Amino acid sequence: MLASSGCFTAILDSAIQSALLPCHEEEVTASYWKKITSTLTDVFNSFIVDSLENECLSSRSCIRLIILACGCIGNDLSTKKLRTVDKRLSSLGQEVLERISIYLSAAGTEDLFKKLLLDDDQCSKTSVFDLFLREVTSCIAHQRVVENGDLISRAPLFRDAVVWVTDKVHYPVISSSQHLSILHPLALQLMEDYRSQIKLLGLRLLAHLAQEVLVASWRSTGRAEATLEVLICQRFAHSREKDLMDSTYNCIFLCLHLLEETQRKDWYNRISDILLCDLALEVCFEKKIVLLKNIARILDVLGRDVMIHSRRLLKAAEITLLAPRSPTYSSQEHESFLRMLEIVHKFVVLGVDCLFPDLVVMVLPMIIAFIDLEWSRRQNQKDSSSLSELSRVLTEIINRIVDADPITMNSALETCSQSVPAIRLFVSTSS
Repeated sequence: MLASSGCFTAILDSAIQSALLPCHEEEVTASYWKKITSTLTDVFNSFIVDSLENECLSSRSCIRLIILACGCIGNDLSTKKLRTVDKRLSSLGQEVLERISIYLSAAGTEDLFKKLLLDDDQCSKTSVFDLFLREVTSCIAHQRVVENGDLISRAPLFRDAVVWVTDKVHYPVISSSQHLSILHPLALQLMEDYRSQIKLLGLRLLAHLAQEVLVASWRSTGRAEATLEVLICQRFAHSREKDLMDSTYNCIFLCLHLLEETQRKDWYNRISDILLCDLALEVCFEKKIVLLKNIARILDVLGRDVMIHSRRLLKAAEITLLAPRSPTYSSQEHESFLRMLEIVHKFVVLGVDCLFPDLVVMVLPMIIAFIDLEWSRRQNQKDSSSLSELSRVLTEIINRIVDADPITMNSALETCSQSVPAIRLFVSTSS
């Protein structure tokens, strides 16, 4: 593929070696990053400018070139160290991949990793993705012999390449226990990094594996349940940022689907307890919204079984709805109230037949107190659109309770309206 393949292979090997850092990537000097980007630029330009169709590049050199190109593209999703030095590297990497795809008659990047290539020993054909993983593993294994330390942070280009490429590969190219044995530990290791962007990479990789690798591979190795234990522990470290929290719970739900049916129900109940406890302790509206979104998902799955969590759920609802109001009303505060009321409505619908009349004492005082707090604070507010959303859900909750005993409940609500006039908005609607 190259006119001077020997010279190009030497440049390529030099670039691979420079990508294995002498220390943690956060300790690398700016001059060293410039040296790496310069080497990578030379490799990419040499390939792009000098490529000839009538010459062949060895399979290993082709895979190594893919690693470097994908590492540069993937770095934009992580630390952006290379982009900071040279913004062109990512686009150069894309061009290299496009040229390799054309050379291998692939329809695009995703199709490229499905293609079969002969090993350098010419013994068998293997998918580009499997050759890619083999070469990355080989390079990092060599680094382990040479140096000790955090390999993920000392080989960031390989790390970013693996995450980016795996995200592009789908079943059946990625499916086996062998793929899981390589990529799953990497995902867990990335999640334990102290940097948020690296944690997100690990969660992204884990989510992709949960959706693409055969369920049997997860179950036979016990990785699904073990991963859930890790995620539950990690949620404390991830709770400082909304995106991390959201991605963590997304992975938890994906892993729940990988469990055997007999295990799944117990885990859903365990996650319910965790979510409700976290909600009761959370003060940030952005994070509350993430927790509420996932609690709603749990209710949809558990149905009436959620009644065993009724005390904890209603306590979390009380803390959320009756918390001291912030001086200025925000859209996030409104969304947290709305999502919490929608959860209470689901709870009432699920429990009214089996919990009435106890449900009245469990829910109605909290709802009346919320109406009093919220309508008193916002009675002079000109924009009533957000109030109308809350009114809709509140009306649905009260209607469902009233339907269980219309005469008694309407009378009780009319009495309450003497001290909380805003209740008349709902009494008249529910009569």
